[in-house]
Amino acid sequence: MVVSLAESSTTEGLEAFKHALERLTIGQFRACDDVIDYPGASVGVVAASPNDHDVETILQLCDAAMYERKQARRHGRFCDVDRRGEW
Repeated sequence: MVVSLAESSTTEGLEAFKHALERLTIGQFRACDDVIDYPGASVGVVAASPNDHDVETILQLCDAAMYERKQARRHGRFCDVDRRGEW
C-alpha cells in the first residue's frame, strides 16, 4: 500500500503513479521450465489527507480501487497500457 497526501495529489498525478506501478510489474517470468507472461498487477491508488488516521478505511478505499481496476482489466478496458508497459 502506498498513500499519497491529498494536498500534493492531483487526479492526473494519481493516475500516472498507478500506471507507473502497473508497468513495473509487467513482464515474462520464468519458473523452472515454465514461462509466465504476466500482464501486470492491478493497482489501486487513493489520496489521503494528513488528518486521515483511520487506517482501516484507507485500506478499504485502496482495496476498492484495486478491485475496480481488476474488473476493468478483466473486461478489456486497459488499453492505456499495453503488454510491454508502453503508453
